[in-house]
Amino acid sequence: MIGSIGQVYGSLSNLNQTYVLSNENISSLLNPHLASTSNLTTNFLLPPAINEDSNSKKFYICTNTNRHYYYGSCCPYVSEVSGIICPGCNVSMNTEAQFVNQPKSVSSAVASGSDGKGYVKEVVTYSVMDDLTVVPMSTISSITILNKFQIKDLRSLEEKTVDVGFDEGLKLLKASLQSKTVLTDVFLKKK
Repeated sequence: MIGSIGQVYGSLSNLNQTYVLSNENISSLLNPHLASTSNLTTNFLLPPAINEDSNSKKFYICTNTNRHYYYGSCCPYVSEVSGIICPGCNVSMNTEAQFVNQPKSVSSAVASGSDGKGYVKEVVTYSVMDDLTVVPMSTISSITILNKFQIKDLRSLEEKTVDVGFDEGLKLLKASLQSKTVLTDVFLKKK
């Protein structure tokens, strides 16, 4: 696979069961369900400022009661504009439909794993390497990494804290598809 995105999948699928709550949780990370196009709650591909509150949006359905295909509505059409002519029967679509949001308990369970408890057991810390390999962090693994990169003087190391927002997330995604040095490319290289 080009870039580093394959490293994420490979390292997560190889995590020892000692570190994860269950195989189902890791499976949900490795094989996520596609978002339904009928789920209008939040578009995670847009920056937060562009996302609209679905409760403030209005939807209109056909008012023709002569033909009942879908719970009193003539046709399966919906419009965001009142008064649009229904393509199924040429009647004005001006009856406001009630929008039903996904319950918060369901959406939080989806976000954090099937049981809502997360993915890892107890207090486990992970290292994400420059190529996006994910490994459990321990004293031994840290020493191994130092030896791998032939670090002799610990004073040569530098800690860097980064904030990851929408723009950084897009840069990380782009770099993960093109590079084996994702974190360096996004956070350390001068623009």
